Amino acid sequence: MSHDLSKGDRFEGGERLWRRIHPHFFKDGRMTSAAFSGFEMSVDIASVQKDMSVTLGADTGVAEFQVVAAQKLNQRTVADPLPNNPAHALVVGHKSKSVKRGLRDAATFHSRGTIMGTA
Repeated sequence: MSHDLSKGDRFEGGERLWRRIHPHFFKDGRMTSAAFSGFEMSVDIASVQKDMSVTLGADTGVAEFQVVAAQKLNQRTVADPLPNNPAHALVVGHKSKSVKRGLRDAATFHSRGTIMGTA
């Protein structure tokens, strides 16, 4: 994937996305679907993000899922680079309970220590 993304650029299939997950999004040791809310849900594109561990708190990690998982749930994935985060992107669409559960079930959690900042 090209790392020269412009706001609104779409990307496809196997690209991995990282969603920051705070400790309060866990219940009984499992990520809750509440972690996947918001019409424009903020994520980072894993192949573009160079230092995710710096932006994560000590008890925070990321939920990693592929673009195709979001697309199968009728969500659009678009680049939304920020001045301080060129990897920023959005998962756009209504997040019903079933969509939030689908994203949660497609995701794998990685702690700050296992991400180590690189894609």
